[in-house]
Amino acid sequence: MAKAQHEFHGRQLAKLDQEQRDRIKQVRGEGSVTLNALTAKVKADELELETKIAEKKKEIALANRAEVLEVKKLTSDAVTDASKKLFYEQRKTLAENTRQAEAAWISERDQKKAEFVAKAKATKAELEAGRQRTKANREAIVKQRQDAATKGRKEQAEIKDTLEKLAEVSASGVKGTHDKMYKQKYVAAPDADKLTASPYANTVA
Repeated sequence: MAKAQHEFHGRQLAKLDQEQRDRIKQVRGEGSVTLNALTAKVKADELELETKIAEKKKEIALANRAEVLEVKKLTSDAVTDASKKLFYEQRKTLAENTRQAEAAWISERDQKKAEFVAKAKATKAELEAGRQRTKANREAIVKQRQDAATKGRKEQAEIKDTLEKLAEVSASGVKGTHDKMYKQKYVAAPDADKLTASPYANTVA
């Protein structure tokens, strides 16, 4: 019985070992297939990349040759001479335009300067004429006032002189009449009326 059990257990172990070996072999086989596929894909990708690189290099080389030919064409003697002529004409035109613009600017500046000078002279002359008119008017007013003052003083002197003379005449006449009446001890009717009406009557009353 123990022997049979031992043999059965041995067969079970052998079976498990075989199954494990089979599984390992299967995994290794699948791994080899996957690795081979990946390797093939990488090689294909590398080949495609190399092809594209070669084509790009070819395109670049063709473009470089075309550019070199274009540069040679553009730098040929005929093209260079034409470019020089065009550049010369452009510079000549620019210089002529600059000269004309400068001449026009100078002409306009001189014209404006002349107009400014003429206007300044006219303004100065007008101001001077105004000052002369003001001076003449002021002098005329001063003279008019001086003449008026002189005339006023003269008239006042004449009036004063006249009043003084009138006062002297009046005083002399009244005093003579009074003295005469005093001497005669009487006064005639006309003389009495004259004496009563005169300012001197108050002074001797």
